[in-house]
Amino acid sequence: MITYTDILNARATAIENMSDFFLVLDPGGHVLDLNDAANELFGDDVQEVLGEPIWKIWPSWARVEEAGLNETTGRNEVSLQFGDEERVFEVNFSNMHIGSEDIPVKVAILHDVTTQKRARVYWENLQRRYSRYLERIVDERTRKLQESERMAAIGELAAMIGHDLRNPLTGISGAVYYLRNKAGHLMDDRGREMLELIEKKIEYSNKIISDLMDYSREIKLELSMVEVSRLVEEGLSGFAIPDGLEVVNRVNGEYEIEVDQQKFSRVLMNVVSNALDAMPSGGMLAILDKRVDDDVEISFVDTGAGIPDEIAGDIWKPLFTTKARGMGLGLAICKRMVEAHGGSISASSVLGRGTILTIRLPIRQGSPDPQAEIDERLKELENLYA
Repeated sequence: MITYTDILNARATAIENMSDFFLVLDPGGHVLDLNDAANELFGDDVQEVLGEPIWKIWPSWARVEEAGLNETTGRNEVSLQFGDEERVFEVNFSNMHIGSEDIPVKVAILHDVTTQKRARVYWENLQRRYSRYLERIVDERTRKLQESERMAAIGELAAMIGHDLRNPLTGISGAVYYLRNKAGHLMDDRGREMLELIEKKIEYSNKIISDLMDYSREIKLELSMVEVSRLVEEGLSGFAIPDGLEVVNRVNGEYEIEVDQQKFSRVLMNVVSNALDAMPSGGMLAILDKRVDDDVEISFVDTGAGIPDEIAGDIWKPLFTTKARGMGLGLAICKRMVEAHGGSISASSVLGRGTILTIRLPIRQGSPDPQAEIDERLKELENLYA
């Protein structure tokens, strides 16, 4: 039969074996009792602790008491330093009376919640990061959707403009062809100059229409492997260099890149054309290449007027131009096409001294060697299981 003494002994055993810090204090704050776990607070000299004021032997007691009595916020946690480790405790106080004289005492229980606190902080931080990540994804998807809708609207407008303008341009071109063949011999030099001027304006108008349609339509690439040096050479071969300007091709790396050659030739022509336009009084354009990790950088260095800082960030925007003629789609088209290839395009400039425009693209140096790749993978496995 279980006696009252047995119950008291069981309760005492439970208190001694509990992992929480258990302290009993008299009304003056003197330590009357503590369990084995609470010995960690004072070391092994438990006998010297009993009867001593808690605030005297444990300087952190004031913070513990403040946390335990904090009923305004409902938060009764306190951080305590144990060596090099900071631990968090949940503090609970209870009042009771003991002995025949019904002496009031205060029981303090400190429950270690460090692990739970760290886990809660970790998950809260993880939740915040995940929320920010989702917000970025939503913002990016929204931006892309808005951009797609904008580009679709521009595409429809470009298609209508192209159709409505190219029909009369075709008619004008046909009329010029007829006049040149039927009446060209009757014209003086001035008349033939006018016909040539009309043909150039028709060609320029068609280019504007093509630029607008190229910028607005979806870019579909027909990729093939080509050496950078050959790509640049072919891009320059059909370019007429004006008098007073010099183009120096210093691209000699035998790097292979996977590009749509037709579209990338268009990029090269736009970039070179812009560089030459920036040097109306003459100058030099140097084209260089450099390997950077697994990419190749093709740089176009001109000695032109440079780009003012206030418009440096606007040069990639569609319909932005500082030229007297043109729609400002050249560099915007270049940016779209380069990014469609998985690359990037950037510019740095010093006003009055020149501009460096750099295209960065993934490269492939030489043909892959299947045996070399197999050997490399076998070596990785040997290192892994060595």
